Amino acid sequence: MTIVLVAAIVLALAVSAWIVLSAGRTNGPDFTLMLRELLVARAEGKITADEFEERQAALHSAVLTPTPEHKADVRLWGIPVFILVSAGVYAWLASSDASKTDTGMPPLPAQKSLASSVPWNMQTAPVVSAEPKPVGGDLTALSRRLSEKLAKDPNNGDGWLLLARSYREIRQFKEAEEAFSKAAKLLPADAALFADWADVYVMSHDRKWDAKANDLVAQALKVDPKHLKALALAGSAAFDTGDYKKAATFFKRMKAAAPVDSMEAKEAAANLAESEARLGGSKTKAEN
Repeated sequence: MTIVLVAAIVLALAVSAWIVLSAGRTNGPDFTLMLRELLVARAEGKITADEFEERQAALHSAVLTPTPEHKADVRLWGIPVFILVSAGVYAWLASSDASKTDTGMPPLPAQKSLASSVPWNMQTAPVVSAEPKPVGGDLTALSRRLSEKLAKDPNNGDGWLLLARSYREIRQFKEAEEAFSKAAKLLPADAALFADWADVYVMSHDRKWDAKANDLVAQALKVDPKHLKALALAGSAAFDTGDYKKAATFFKRMKAAAPVDSMEAKEAAANLAESEARLGGSKTKAEN
């Protein structure tokens, strides 16, 4: 099956899903779930970067701009987080308006949520071509709308999770931390949620690791011992405190868990080499 054919099928399904959401019906393809499954497929190496871009563009076009005039340029490994989070917010808002009982965002198993599929080192929006307006819309405004929705529906865990990730993308880390905290109380334990929560927690505390941050990472690894971002964060925390042996252990695990020759594997290898070099230097100093 060619990339073009796959993209066409995905586009058709996405259009159907959008019609379902707009009409207030829930018995059809779940667009938000399709987005998340696409991210998972890319993260697990089941599709190439080019295939991902083709399918992502088709889904994005179906939801936001049926006849798009522009297509964002992305780096080879820069999955367009901003666009996808924006699309997720749009879909959630649409489904929330259409149905008070179904958010259109069923929880997924560990490492199959929106952010868990993104390389751990790509925490900011990717480089995109200059456009008069952001392709994904104004995420700040979307976050505000979502926050207003949640004020009327405070027990919606999926909504809080989406809001948390939206805040993270616009670098409102304190607000993101609070939203992750609320989501965690309402949703099943999820490695991606804990890892993302730990990430924004550290960012909102002057990039300093403390007991709570380490506990969040530990919870993520308890749910999924091979979660790439959680392993990366654990390694970074150990490295920052000078425990290079522990850091090397986590980066070894990350390298082993990452797809061969993937960006994550390369990042893990580089961090492992640095940790071992620091560890060797520490041993030399101790011997002298």
